[in-house]
Amino acid sequence: MLRKIQGFFKRKKYKILESYFEAGHDIKIKEDEDGKQLISLRKSSENQLIEITIDKFSVKHVIYDGLRGVTQEIKVPINIYEKVIDLNSPRSETK
Repeated sequence: MLRKIQGFFKRKKYKILESYFEAGHDIKIKEDEDGKQLISLRKSSENQLIEITIDKFSVKHVIYDGLRGVTQEIKVPINIYEKVIDLNSPRSETK
């Protein structure tokens, strides 16, 4: 019975593929046992951690705010990202 409970609360183990610091963020690209990638952005001055996972249909952002003790999850459909980050769009041109 104890093993079943431990299996339910099992934490995923990640292998760090890349780690660097840019624009005030500690950025890590990790991969779990199933091959799913996770991008984590940590900004220590604001005590926040943002984890981004991408699947076939959506991009999920989980924001852990240590100062306020709040966790927020936002799922954005992938087609929205494709429209917003369309490099051929006139909106993406800098003037």
